[in-house]
Parts: sequence; C-alpha cells; structure tokens
Amino acid sequence: MSTPHLFNLTEAVKTLRAKQTYVQNVEVKESPYHNANITLWVQKNGAIKVQAKATKKDYILEKDPEVKRLRTCSSKNQIPLVVGQVASQAARDADAKCKRDSDSPSKDGSLVKALEDILQEYTEDDFPEIRRSYTKGKRYLLNFMAPEIDKIGAEQICKVDLETIFRDRVDAACESRRGKKTKDGEKLPKEREKVIQGQRTWWRIGERIYRQVQKEHPDKLPVIDFPEIKPVKVLQEEQIKEFLRKIRVKAYYILLELFVEGVVLAGAGLMALLCGLRVAEATGLQVCSVGADGETIFVDGQEEKGVRVDYPKTDDGNRLMPLRDEARAVIARRMAELKKSGILAAHPDGKIPLFSVPNQPLTYYRSERLSDLLRTVLELAGCDEAYLIAAQQEVDRRKAGPARLTAHQLRHDWFSLMMNECGIPQTYVDTIGGHINKEDPRGDKVTADTVRWIQQMQRRFVYDIDLAQDPAYKPVVCMPDVRVDIPDGSAIMLEAAEDGVYRINAVSREPYDKLQITAPPGCLKAEAVTMYDVPYRPEDPGTSIGRWIAPEKLRKWKQEVDEINLLPLIDKYGRTRAKKTHEEKNE
Repeated sequence: MSTPHLFNLTEAVKTLRAKQTYVQNVEVKESPYHNANITLWVQKNGAIKVQAKATKKDYILEKDPEVKRLRTCSSKNQIPLVVGQVASQAARDADAKCKRDSDSPSKDGSLVKALEDILQEYTEDDFPEIRRSYTKGKRYLLNFMAPEIDKIGAEQICKVDLETIFRDRVDAACESRRGKKTKDGEKLPKEREKVIQGQRTWWRIGERIYRQVQKEHPDKLPVIDFPEIKPVKVLQEEQIKEFLRKIRVKAYYILLELFVEGVVLAGAGLMALLCGLRVAEATGLQVCSVGADGETIFVDGQEEKGVRVDYPKTDDGNRLMPLRDEARAVIARRMAELKKSGILAAHPDGKIPLFSVPNQPLTYYRSERLSDLLRTVLELAGCDEAYLIAAQQEVDRRKAGPARLTAHQLRHDWFSLMMNECGIPQTYVDTIGGHINKEDPRGDKVTADTVRWIQQMQRRFVYDIDLAQDPAYKPVVCMPDVRVDIPDGSAIMLEAAEDGVYRINAVSREPYDKLQITAPPGCLKAEAVTMYDVPYRPEDPGTSIGRWIAPEKLRKWKQEVDEINLLPLIDKYGRTRAKKTHEEKNE
C-alpha cells in the first residue's frame, strides 16, 4: 500500500503536537474486505503509539469482529511506514479470521490451543540446533501452519493438503508488495523463487518444532506426515565484489570527516569499511567488545530491531577481529569521548553501545539507518550510475542495467581487499570475517601472534595519507637483479614486476627472523627499507606485496572529499558536539 497518499501526515503531526487522538480510515490494498482505523497518541517519554483496528468495510457495531495491532515509533518520520505496516497486518489478520470462521465453523482451533499450552514449557535452549530461529519459528507455526491445519483437522490432513497450505502462503507473501521499488516509489511483488526459499526455511523450522514436541507429548498432539518442500534455485543478482581503490579511500575520508564532526553513526560505518563487519554487527558493537589493549574487537552479537542480541548471524560469526591502525584510531577516539561523558563509570561492565544514538547513550542505532548512510557515502565517493553500469558489465554482461548498490557490498570489498591487496590467505580471511570454513578448524587461526601478523599484512593497503608517509607502510622497490639474503644463509633472486615493485617470497623465514636486503653499491633504490620483526608465519603466508598507493594519489582523493558539502549528512544523522565556529577551526 502507498500510505503517504492515504494518510494525512501533516494533520497527524499537528494533532500529535497537541497531544490529542487522531483517527482516519485507511484503505488497505492487500485486503479486499477490511479497512483499518488508525489511532495515534504521544506518550510521556515522547514515543508515538500507532494502533490499527481492522474492521469490515460495511462494519456493523456489536456484530462484526475487529482485530487490533499496536506499534511504537520513536519519531514522526517513521509514522508513514509504521502506519502502513500496522494497517496491513491488522487487515490481513482480520481477513484470515473471517476466512477461518466461514470455512470451518465446526473447527475449534484445537491444534493451535494445544500447541500454545505445550510450548509454554519450552525455551530456545530445548532446541539447540535452531536456537536463534526458535522464537520466529514458533510464531510461524502458531500463526500460519497450525490454524490452516485446524481448518481441515490434524487427524485427517494429508501431504497434498499441506502442500496446498504452503502454496497459499507463498502466494500471499508474493502479493504483499514488499519487494523492490520502482522509480515512482511503488513497491513491486516479491520474486516467487525468493519467497519460496524464505517460506520453506520457516516451514521446516516450524515442522521441526512440531515433530519434537509431538514426540514428547504423543497423547496431546497427533502425528502429522509433513511433505518434503523441495528447494528452488534463486537467481541472485551478481553484485560488485570489489570497489576501485579511489572509492575505498574517499569513502573512508567521508566517514572520518563525519565522525570527527560528531556523527557517531559514521564510527560504526568506519568499522564496517575497515573491518568488514556486517552492518548489524557494527551497530551492535558494545564497549566491552573492545580488547583491553585496543588492538582487537570481539564480535559476539548484533543489533536486531533496535536492541542488541547476544549472537551474530551464524555460529562462525563469533570471532576475534584484529584492528588495523585506522580502525584503532577510531576506537581510541570513541572510547575517549565515552570516558569524558561519564557513561563508562556508570556502566563498568561495558555492556552499552559503542556507537550510540545522540543523547541516548544506551540506545543502539538501527542497522537500516547505517545501511542508508553507507549507501549515501558510496554514492558521494563515486558510485554513480555510470560506475555501477560499468561494474555490472564486468561481473555479468547479460544484464543491461546497473547492479543494485547495497551497504553489504562493503563487506564483499573487504574480503577482496584482504586477499588481493594485503595477501592474507582465504582461510584466515574467512575466520576473521566470520565466514564458515569447513576445511580448517578455526581454533588456532586467531592467536596473539596471528593478530600481530594480520595487522602488519593490512599495512599493505593504506587509507590515511598520514600513515602512508610513514616508512613502515612503504614496500621495498629495487633495481633488477638485486639479491635478497636471509639470516639462515639461503637467498632468493628478485624478478622485476611490470609496476616496478618486487615481490618477495619469504616462505623460508622462521618466526622472529629479520629480513636482510643486500645489493652491490648503487643497485638498490628504495624510498624506504624497513626491517620488520614478523611475529608469526602461517603455513601459506601469501607474502606477495600489493600495489602501493602513491601518497600524491591519497592526497588528491582527500582534497576531493574536502570539497564535498557534508553538512546535509551531518544534519540528517545527528551531531553530538556543538558546531565549531570558523575562528575555532582556524585555531
């Protein structure tokens, strides 16, 4: 439904300011039988309550039933979206209720009632294999599967009936119009293949819950022979796996400028860019997630619907993340701000948001908010339509239009950066990135030695011009036929690469050995030669040095960012500190 055209937001806001009730009948396109009466009111804490009462279009008082739905939104900007969702939910529930009453007047909902009574005894810990999905799976079983089974009768239902119920559920979800938007802003129906896969997942979880409780309560629940719902192949849109280095660097400087100007959400954006975190993981970071030395963060949760849940997307998402120098600077700055505010003293356990909503130190940002910011930043960094079309042609020439720009593409880019430019083996990147790695056990992949090794490898790609000017960040550039000697006496010959950078294969080195570079007088030309103590050498180090970004390029990209007017973004996403005057900036 297109709520803004059906709901007078201006009048609603005026009424809200007067703290009175505002009611308007909203026509719900998804429902052929019901409309929704919307009521809004302001609570003492400023939150806006939205209630929908779904009634028949020819509603008769004291005869026709009504269904209520209630939601809370934190700002008036959320009113159109919340109204649309609540009205649709209430109307669809009312449709389903009337359909059940008319189709099976003799059925009393016995299966639903029995399941509700039994499942009160269970918690997610009773279903360890589906612990994270238990709550949603139970809701799906009680709200969608069991009521439809009750219409036919749990004792009489067969596989064909259950397959029909599943198809009807898919049809309803496809027509919910929550898919992609057209240029006019209208939402399209969902793609059927994606809907089938999504519904199949929750159907199987609901089936698993039912099977387990039925075995433990055979006297209360009948055996149901569920059919096998076969998966379908979903043609995923091939997204960009790697951005240009210019876009990475400019996105970094845009986010850094916003963060320095007091936009706390930009700090979470920097963690997504620099550490490859999922947006929900970045917004769900806590103060206690930061290691005591500030060198690492431990990812063990994510934001979900405005609150933090103590589990990431998958079991492999629980991981220790080594922080590169740019990320450590962001964390140090944020921790200093929190310490100055006094919030750390009030919460010594650190179980508070690392990047919190302005003036609400205990409130987590919604991941959707961060996604919106990151998409905008990428567009400002150069991901315009022309760039997206060109990138799409590289990954999939069959599609004429540009690939959809998403914040999650930053995570794909981070994986590519770690392997292609920093030379970190995929097994290690999968481990610190939270991907499932069935071939390698993850227990020994992130030790204290590995953390230091990964941090050093990440220096092969530098975002910050100040860091790039440090000799420790510059690769060795030599003349042809230069000899490289290693402490144990073995030696290797360097071969010139096309870009003038020599790749050094240091597999034969032992932990804590120093690399010595020798050459006849006049043959060795290097802008900087740094002797590293490499604390750890993995089995497959992948030590080929990536292309070095010249400082003049970093400086040029930073200047291009300085010319962008970021004030609209600062105003949109909130500033925690007062704006400095021109004189203060000059000082």
